[in-house]
Amino acid sequence: MLSCHFRDPILLQIREGLESGESEEAILEAVYAKYGSVTRVQPGRDGFGMVGWTIPFVSLVIGLTIVGFVIRRWRRPGQRRLRASSVPDTVVERYRHQIESDLEDLD
Repeated sequence: MLSCHFRDPILLQIREGLESGESEEAILEAVYAKYGSVTRVQPGRDGFGMVGWTIPFVSLVIGLTIVGFVIRRWRRPGQRRLRASSVPDTVVERYRHQIESDLEDLD
């Protein structure tokens, strides 16, 4: 991080560790021990760090499931309206005849 306030001390500690022949893992563990896990680029693969790995995928699956349910619900009312609007021809003819007779009475 270019503008981080503890960037220079960490870089100095890493440089000193590399010059003294320590392994990269040992240097990183020393940095994590001194400054905490906020210095990690990625979450650890144990304990609470596993939550950092799993939450994005779990959220994606939950979101896609919700989207699927919403799309299904949006489609259903349209199909119900089509079914409800289909009136038998006998009923239509009966009301058409009634409307025509009422219109003749108005003339």
